[in-house]
Formats: sequence, structure tokens, C-alpha cells
Amino acid sequence: MKTRGKQEINKSHWTSSAVIYQIYPLSFNYVAGSLSDPFKGCYGNLKGITEKISYIESLGVDAVWLCPFFDSPLQTGFGYNITNYRDIAPCFGTLDDFDEMLDGFHRRNIKVVIDQVYSHTDITHPWFQASRDPAHPEHEKYKDFYVWYPAEKIQFSGGQAVAPNNWRCIMAMVESAWEWDRGRHSFYLHSFDQRMPDLNLNNSAVRREIVDIAKFWLDRGVDGFRLDAVCHYGFDAEFRDNPLTHPDQPFHLIHNPQRQIYDVNQPTGRVMLEDLENLTHDYGPMARKSLSVRWRDGLARMASYLNKGAMKGAKNKEENIVRDKGTYERLTPSFIGEYNFDKGPDAALQGVSLVGNPDGPCGCFYTAALRDGPHEGRGIESFRADVEEMLRISPGAQRINWAMSNHDMARVMTRWFGDDATPNHAKLCLSLLLSLPGSICLYQGEELGLDNPPLWSVKREGDDFRKYDPLNLSIDASFPWDAARTPMPWTGAGHEHMMWLKTPASHMSKTVHQQEMDHRSVLQHTREAIAFRRKNAALRDHGEMMFLETQRPEHMVFIRKSSLTGQSMLCAFNFTHEDMELNLAAHLRVLGVAPKAGNNEMNVKIMNAFSSCFIEVES
Repeated sequence: MKTRGKQEINKSHWTSSAVIYQIYPLSFNYVAGSLSDPFKGCYGNLKGITEKISYIESLGVDAVWLCPFFDSPLQTGFGYNITNYRDIAPCFGTLDDFDEMLDGFHRRNIKVVIDQVYSHTDITHPWFQASRDPAHPEHEKYKDFYVWYPAEKIQFSGGQAVAPNNWRCIMAMVESAWEWDRGRHSFYLHSFDQRMPDLNLNNSAVRREIVDIAKFWLDRGVDGFRLDAVCHYGFDAEFRDNPLTHPDQPFHLIHNPQRQIYDVNQPTGRVMLEDLENLTHDYGPMARKSLSVRWRDGLARMASYLNKGAMKGAKNKEENIVRDKGTYERLTPSFIGEYNFDKGPDAALQGVSLVGNPDGPCGCFYTAALRDGPHEGRGIESFRADVEEMLRISPGAQRINWAMSNHDMARVMTRWFGDDATPNHAKLCLSLLLSLPGSICLYQGEELGLDNPPLWSVKREGDDFRKYDPLNLSIDASFPWDAARTPMPWTGAGHEHMMWLKTPASHMSKTVHQQEMDHRSVLQHTREAIAFRRKNAALRDHGEMMFLETQRPEHMVFIRKSSLTGQSMLCAFNFTHEDMELNLAAHLRVLGVAPKAGNNEMNVKIMNAFSSCFIEVES
């Protein structure tokens, strides 16, 4: 029997092992006031979050991550299309409501991390209105705040302006990322929806404005940021075409037809992050201001952010923007990353994190190594390989943040188990997630074992599916967006029935109210698993993680060991429909350890189908 994947995990501060609860405010909880029109208002608010702080505290989490609640036209981007970075959307509440909520969490020693969207704004943002209109009194100040193609370079064909290059909109890869604006008589870039113009982060004035926005929220008391879409911080100043991945096939048949070399992952992204990190240092290590961000690329690029290094070959940051991007190795040792979606040179690396406190990061995002599972066709063996690879390239596993669900992907119960999902599947996934080194993100409802409903079952009468399916890809349970954003089922009654999506029938038997009364529920298991993680140094602290070979690929066994206390824990997971024989003697003989006193009779342990087992061991 062989051992696999031994990694050394270094000591760091609380963020490196935190359990973080992600809240999607639009569908979390609504309190007080009157609901506005269901297509213009929102159905959760800050007061609703404040009301549920005691519930969140009861889970035992260390921090919360709040998706956007800033002033924005919610119909377009559901909070990710901001019109005012320093204020709250009226339907979510006021700054006073935010302060009350923040104080409530802090009084319970729960940190608060908030989403920030710096890659783009809404088209109605005052900056864009001034930028697009040459007659606007502030046009000169804001004319270069967005990515405009130089008017003198625009070419025409048959009297029509031709898009500057082949860059594509992420919201629909067959559509151009360029939109003609008659006021400016030029094209502006929109990597997402045409109503979300890209900010020009190649412009140092824009970056200074972003830093000032971040300072506004740090001064208000937030403990950190999750930064959205960082891969879109900056662009190729020469506006070169991206090479095609399949030039011999019709463009519309390829989901991602380009290698995104020139429209994402530009050196400006690192410059912007460095500016933000410098800001967090001003708040001192005790403030533990942390930032987590999204990135898009493969494991190789992720490794470049994890490895120690600095900018090379450039006299200053501005020069580095126009230099070969390979000259910029990385920013600081505080970066961590996560890899998501597909493997290969164009895979998606969805997160990088930095902190003001240099001795440890906080990542509030999701690790793609946990995207694939039994229902994905790759199996637990591939899942384990991904985890091992993540640990191998990380300069300390405390720099990894793990999650299985979030607001942008299908819930793990649907993604991994489909219609066969049961509470035991949910408990198994939670146990595995909470056994991994580093920090953990739980998405609202994951502690209840929620699945993804088909969108047709939760839409409102007369609704256009385009409202729920902006990519026009699917309306089934596997589609990630709105099917994962259904109302948090508190009681199955009250304001939940007035939310923008209906509570699906499959969730009515999984409400918080019902699970509170069942000691065998997924909710109670979540609380116990988080408490178990906190109690046991082997799972909580840094040290070693060692995978063991198993007889079946659907079994996973590893050892976690604390470098602080020396405690070791054998963690075993059975992802099959059959009982699993865990041969302790065979496993532990390889490691030169034995079960802790009192467990010596357990040379062979039979594990039930879809169950987990934790056994403390000693040298």
C-alpha cells in the first residue's frame, strides 16, 4: 500500500482555516417595510440578514461573505452592475442598516467580507454617462474611465462601423464584446452584458478611484473583500485578435471558441491588486483586511501566482502594463488561487487572494478542484487528484479556500448526485469539505442539503425565461445561475412566497424550521461537523496531509496532522452504494502510526454506504 500527496502546511492566522458562510442577499431573508414591484425590487434585505445573525452564529462559522447589495439596476446584473459603489440599493436598505448588520456580526466575533465589482459598472453609472457624452461637463475627467476604441482607428464596411477585433462577450460567446455608441461615435468594451461597460483599469486614475472606494468600506469596518472578475482587470492596448481554439469549425458551435490571450489576465490585474494590497497594509495586521478575487486561467497560471517572485524587467508599474506579460511573475507571497471548470491551457482559474496581513491570506471564493464528483463522470479518484494537485502547487495549504457550491454554479447535490441525492450525500460532502486544509466556504442552503430545481418549477407566472437564463443556455436543474439562487427556505411560509423565484417543492421538506427539530438533519450535521473541525487540531491547524491508496476509486482516505499539537486524524469517505471495509492495520502500518488508545480493537471498520469516518491516531 502506497502513500500519496504529502504536503507541509504552514502556520498562519485565523483566515487560513476559517469557515465562511456565503450569503446571496437577494434571496436570503426579507424583514420589515413593504415589498416593491417583484420585478424591480428585491426579496431579501440587510435587515433580513441582521435578523438571522443568531442562526448564522449557531452554525459556528468564522465569517460571512455577502454578494453585492450596492445601488444598481437589479434586473440587469442582479447586483453585479453597480451604479454607486458607496451606497446601498434602496430595496436592500440603507447605510445605517449596513452598519447595524456589521455591528451585529462583529459583536458575535464573525468577520464580514463583501463583494466588490471593479471590472465594470452599469451603463447608467455617472462615470459612463460623462464618458460617452462629449458635451457632458465632466467628460474630460471621465472620457478614459472606460475602454473605448480610438475613433480614428475605426474601420467601416458598407457604411457600418466594424468591431475592433474578435473579442467575445462572456454572456454569449457568439456575440461581440464591442458595442457601438452613437454619442461617443466609437465602440466601448463590455466583457459581460452590453449594459455593463468595462472600466479602463489600464488608467491609473481609475485605479486610484477604485482604491478610494475600497478605503470607504474598510473605514466603515468591513473585514475584507471578495473581488469579482479580476481576470478582466485591464486589456491589450494593441487590441489584438484572440487566436481561435477551433478555427476549422463554425464559430457558433464552440462554447468558448477563443484562447483569451488579449482580453483577460493582463498585467494590469496584478497592478490593481498591488494597489489594493498596499491599501490594506495601512490598516495594520490586527485589522486582518483580506481580499479575494476571481481569475480565469489554468493551473500553470495559478502556479505563477503561488510561487514567490516579483515584477521583473520593468522600471515601474505603468511600464509593466505595456511590456510582455511574462515579465510579471507575481505580486506577493500572500496570493492564493483556485482552479475551475475545465483543465488545459484555457481552463478557468477562478480565484486569487491577497491580504494586508502578510503572514496569511483569506480566500472567499470557490475552488474548482471540488467541482467534479461522482455525478460528473470523473469520479472521486479524479477529485482526489485535483485536490492533490492544488496542494502540490500551493506554497502552504492554508492558502487554499475550498467550496462545493456558490451562487454561480449548480449546487453540489445536483451536480454530483442528480435526482439520487439524499441527506446522507449532503452529510458526506460536508464532512469531506470541512476536513480539507485551508479555509472553507459554505453557500447559503448548503447546510440544509438543498438541490437545484428545474427553473420551470420556480419561475413566476408570465415570466420570460430570459430573465432567469441570461446566457440562453438551459432551463433545467443543471444550469447554475438562478436555480442555485432560490429563496432560503426558513419555514416554507411568510415572505418566501413573494420572492423573485418560488421556493421549489423539493425544498419544502428541508426548511430550517423542520431541520431544527430533527437531530439527524443535515443542518444539525453541519453544526456538528464545524464544531468537530474546530475542536480537533488535526483538521483545524496546519501540518501535513497524506493521501492513502484505496482498493476502489470511490473511496478516499487521508491523514491530517497538526504541526502545532501533533494530533493526527485518519479521515475516510465512502462514495459508493455499498459498505466499505476500512483496514486500519494495513493503512496505519504504512505510516508507522496506530489508532489512539481505546481504538486498538478497530483493526477493521465497516463503513456504511455514503458515510464518513474519523479516527484519531498516534505515532
